[in-house]
Amino acid sequence: MGRPFDGDPRASFSILTVSSREIAVEHYRIRYPVEKVIKDLEKNGLPDIFAEMYRTGRKLNWQEKESS
Repeated sequence: MGRPFDGDPRASFSILTVSSREIAVEHYRIRYPVEKVIKDLEKNGLPDIFAEMYRTGRKLNWQEKESS
C-alpha cells in the first residue's frame, strides 16, 4: 500500500498471485480521506508541501518550492 507520484492521489496496492503455472499481478487504486490526512500533517507541524503532495498525487521537489 502506498501513495503514488503519478498524479492520481488515491492510494495504490497490488495483489501478486503465484501458482505453479503463472504469476499474476493485479493493481488497484482506492480512495482515502486525504483532507483528514492533511489535517493530521498540519497538527504535527509538517510543511505545507506535504499537503500539496497528498492532494495532487505528485512528488514535489523541495528546491522548486523554496525558489517559488
